[in-house]
Formats: sequence, C-alpha cells, structure tokens
Amino acid sequence: MAVQTSALHPRRALGIRATALGSTILISLLAAPASAQQTFTGATDQNWDTTTNNWNPGPTFSNNDDALFDTVGGAVDITEGGGITAGEVDVNNGASGLTVTGNDLTVNGNITVNGAATTADIQANITGDANADGDGQLTLSGSVGGTVANSGTGTTTITDTVDAVNNTDGTTIVGAGGTVTNTTTVSNGTVEGQAGSTFTGAVTTSNTGTFTQNGGAANGGVVNDGGTVNIDAGTAASLTNGAGAGTSNVTDGQVTGTTTIGGGAVVVDQTTDDADLELVGTTTVNDGTLTVTDGEVGAVINQGTSGGATEVTLTDGDIASLTNTSGDAALNGGTVTGATTVADGTVTNAGAAITTAATSGTGTYTQSGGSATDVTNNGGTVNIDAGTAASLTNG
Repeated sequence: MAVQTSALHPRRALGIRATALGSTILISLLAAPASAQQTFTGATDQNWDTTTNNWNPGPTFSNNDDALFDTVGGAVDITEGGGITAGEVDVNNGASGLTVTGNDLTVNGNITVNGAATTADIQANITGDANADGDGQLTLSGSVGGTVANSGTGTTTITDTVDAVNNTDGTTIVGAGGTVTNTTTVSNGTVEGQAGSTFTGAVTTSNTGTFTQNGGAANGGVVNDGGTVNIDAGTAASLTNGAGAGTSNVTDGQVTGTTTIGGGAVVVDQTTDDADLELVGTTTVNDGTLTVTDGEVGAVINQGTSGGATEVTLTDGDIASLTNTSGDAALNGGTVTGATTVADGTVTNAGAAITTAATSGTGTYTQSGGSATDVTNNGGTVNIDAGTAASLTNG
C-alpha cells in the first residue's frame, strides 16, 4: 500500500488517526493549525496576556503564536498568570526601546531584533533557551533557564544568570551581575566579559571565535582551541591553549592557576606597570610558544616539541624560575628571579639578568649577553660568549 503526503507547514504538528473498517485500517495524517503571527498594537493597554485585545489580527494572543513588535513598543508587561509561550519574537525598528517585564516568558523559536540601532530589553525571566538573531541590540536583564545562543550579527547583553552561552556569530556581552552557570562556547564572533561578570563553567573558543575578558572572573578557566583569547582585566582560574589554538593575550588580567600550552601562542604584554603577576601558577609549554614581552609570570617549565622553534621568549619583565627539559628558550631581556635549570634543550641568555643557571644531562646554557650571578655545569654544555657571570662551577 502506498501512502502519499503533501507538503505541510513546517511548524504544524502532525497527528495520526487510525480507523478500523473490517479488516482494513485507514490511516490519515492530520495537520494541526499553524500558529499565527500576531502584531502588538497596544489597543487596550500594554499588557501581554491571552485575553486582552492588544494584537492584530488577534485580537488576542494565544500561546505559541509568533509575536511581532513592529511599530508599537514601550514597556510591555506579561500579566498572564502562568506566563506566556511564544513561537518567535520579532522586534523591528519602529518598536525600538521595547522592554518586556512581568511573568515568565518561553520562546520556542528565535528572538530577532532587526536593525543595528534597534534595542530591546527582556527583563522577564525566560524559562528555556534564548535564541538571539538579527543585527540589533538585545538585552537579557532577566534570568535564562537554558542556553543563550547568539547566531545573529548584532549584540546580546546578559545582566542576570543564564545556564550557558553558545556564540556562533555576533557579540555576546556578559555585563555586571551577569553569570553563566555552565559552559560558554565561542565558535565564531565574540564573547566579552565585563567588570562584575562571572563565568562559573569553562569558556572555550574555536574556529574564529574570540573571548575577551575586560573584568570579572572566569572561575571555570579558559580554553583556546582555536580563535583568540584576550585577558585584559579580571581573573581566569586557568588558561589552556590546545593543539589547534590561536593566540591568547594576557595584558592586565591575571591567570590565577596553571597555564598549559599545547599549541598556538600565549603572549604576556602588560599595559600597566605593576607588581602583579599575569600568570600566577606554573606555566607548562608542551608545544606552541610563550612570549613575555612585558609583565610578570610565575614558574615556567619548557618541555616543548615545536621542532626548531623557540618555545619560550623573555623580552622584558620577570619570570620567577625557568626549567628547560626540552626545546629552546631565549632570554633577550628582563629578569629570571629564581633558578634557571637546563636538563635538555638550550637556554640562550642574550640580555637578561638571571640569578643561577645550572645545566645537566644534555642541556646547553649559552650566554651571549646579559648577566648571571652563578653558572654551574653539572652535565651538558656551558658557553659564556659575552656578558658576565659572577662565578662558574664545573661539577
């Protein structure tokens, strides 16, 4: 038996009716009526419920209808006792400045703000996901029980608690009072953390995504698996550059825990001269590079395998200690305040001031400038080609 179906409206629910006629069962497919698009008129008042004549063609709104705010916006209050469920919510420039307050809002589709200068602020709590679209400016001042997914080219600003963030285009700003409880994913576009923001779960970039921290706390750590990370202020619990990472820049922010480099580049270049460490915990270079242009970092372990590249470069600023077990490190300026240990690979001091340098195994320490308080050869090779060493000990 062949069954033929016709194209149905994509948002119509599909039902099945089975009727027994003797030994024959007839099956018919029933399409439920599609939800309507309702345009807010405010003809009676500014309330959003299911009984007031405020909609065209309505004249009332039914749950699961699409809501269009076209030429009438202002302060709209959800007064429905159990909240409102909308299919799509669209805001056009004529309704710019729209605020939605009151009881809970559920949006099954997208929240689309059209026009770069168009603004909308949803202060009501959103029970599920909030899928932001369009090129306008959407503010989520209420909480979001699900994921804030930004796929538009505009800007979405979060100032309350949301479950997660998934940014595939445009910009998502987590402002003062904004908290992301679980993961933040940035595959394209930009996510920005401002002063007073909190990222409880991990923040992960990939592809061309950018995470910029201008304040607040990334308590779940930051992972660069592609794209760019900028820690310009605030704190991150940890920083991990994966094998496919781009560049992670740490200026006046602070990584309070460990930094692990498995690929890409981590660049420390402070813009404010202070005594605070930019990388507080131990930094381990497994692959990729660490460049300290200016700033202060804690202990550095270089066990890099980048194949001929210099894994660690110090131009200015301070490193608390350097342990080289593989790969190359170039000390072109600045200071290593603690021990420099070279068990394998090469450390070249071309202009830094270091305290002690000790070689072992097959490690090589070459001094082509700068100064060292004490140099000890316990194996490997020491070359004092220029600069000064206060003492030299061959063990």
